[in-house]
Amino acid sequence: MPSREPINHPINVEFTLGNGTINWSMQSEDRMHRTGAPVEGTVSIAPVPDPESCTAEQTEEAFDNLRTDRNRAAVAAPSDTTYTCETCGCKLASTEAYCHRRTDSSSSRRWFCEKCYHERFSSCVSCNTMVDTQAANARKYENEYGDTRYYCSPCYDRNFSCCRECDTRVPQNTMRQSPYGDMFCRTCYERLCSTCSECGNSVFQREARWVADQAICGNCAANMDEWDIGEFKCANPTFDRIKTERQFGVELETSQCQNHWELFNCTIWGCTYDCSIGGKEFISPPLIGDQGLDEIHRFCDDMRNRDWSIDDRCGLHIHFDMGDLTDDQLFSVAYAYRLTWNMWKRFVSRDRGGNNMCGSPRYSIEDIRNTKNWEYFVGARDRFEYVNWRAFFKHGTFEVRLGEPSLKGKDIERWLVTHATFLERVKDMTYKQIDLAFGDGESPTRAFSFCARHIWDAPLVTYLRDLTCRFHDRRIQVRSTYPDHAAFDEA
Repeated sequence: MPSREPINHPINVEFTLGNGTINWSMQSEDRMHRTGAPVEGTVSIAPVPDPESCTAEQTEEAFDNLRTDRNRAAVAAPSDTTYTCETCGCKLASTEAYCHRRTDSSSSRRWFCEKCYHERFSSCVSCNTMVDTQAANARKYENEYGDTRYYCSPCYDRNFSCCRECDTRVPQNTMRQSPYGDMFCRTCYERLCSTCSECGNSVFQREARWVADQAICGNCAANMDEWDIGEFKCANPTFDRIKTERQFGVELETSQCQNHWELFNCTIWGCTYDCSIGGKEFISPPLIGDQGLDEIHRFCDDMRNRDWSIDDRCGLHIHFDMGDLTDDQLFSVAYAYRLTWNMWKRFVSRDRGGNNMCGSPRYSIEDIRNTKNWEYFVGARDRFEYVNWRAFFKHGTFEVRLGEPSLKGKDIERWLVTHATFLERVKDMTYKQIDLAFGDGESPTRAFSFCARHIWDAPLVTYLRDLTCRFHDRRIQVRSTYPDHAAFDEA
């Protein structure tokens, strides 16, 4: 006999124990659409001589049998009512009918056979209310796995929202929020938006920066526009090419450096903004030895591979560590650079030599001779002179700002070696020796002749002479009219 479970769900059941029987009554009820009338019946159990003589085990067993086998209760229910299936029109006994109560204002009941009921009705995924799947207001949702699920109207409105892009209703727990707060379905979100690989926030793909196929939002990209230098490590440096054991550094300015943020966290070079150029300024960490020169070559090769460019507004700045020098040595270096200004500006273009960002020294020979305190001398200097002595306060270095911009590692290496060897030679010279070597500073030929004979090697001299021809249409000459070696050593 078919079960009456669809219409007889006991909510309140009362039991009384009689002699050999259990009397029961319950409310015939559909779980969500309460229907039917109270039903009473009797279920036989093993006879006992006296109800009071039933043991606790016998009583519990009797009640368990009744709860777990509701077909026995259905047999005992006296009912002669018949129903007609609304779908197929078959006649149904009360024990075979499935009831569904309308949710409209009529609140009438609808009857179905077992097959039609299960084909037409499905329980709400959220609240288990029975939903008519053929009704006009049936709320159906097919998930990404192809499973069809039904919701009642209140649960559907509460759990589903409309995608801002395609107007499709999807579960709220699958929706993603756009950068501007709009809610998108997963398909539209993946088509229009991405997740920032740095902070995890959403970002529109059209507004994102892409670094190694990873989206970066605007806030993180702004932080990636500039970053600090890393650390250069070299266990056993060599000094055959650089010709100095002191640390050095380079600042390279660019006019265009598209997608430069791709280097964020991928290089030891720092990046900073400079209002005087169109691109960014890239700063090396403190370098040492020939391995430091190799690092410059690698970075310059990377810049050229990325099609970065320079223009006349860009410059090349180099730093040398001066922390090991005494005050007398520091003054000798400053004295020598002051006397050789006319020589150094021959190695760069006229525009560069007359640039107010790396201009002529604003101190005289007498200023150096009359100053005994190095820090006082540095404090009185302008950082935009061709040698920036004020870098000593911040970095313990001096900065040569006069340099022709270049993205070629070989040119930068030669410029570094030129100043490194000059520095190492003049730091131990006295003022008198510097005067004999470079004269009064007016003749660039005299200064170059001394450097060509006593400081720089032949390939470097050739390179520097080519620079003077390139920028000033005439090679600087090397002459032997300066004081001979004996007079210089005696001084």
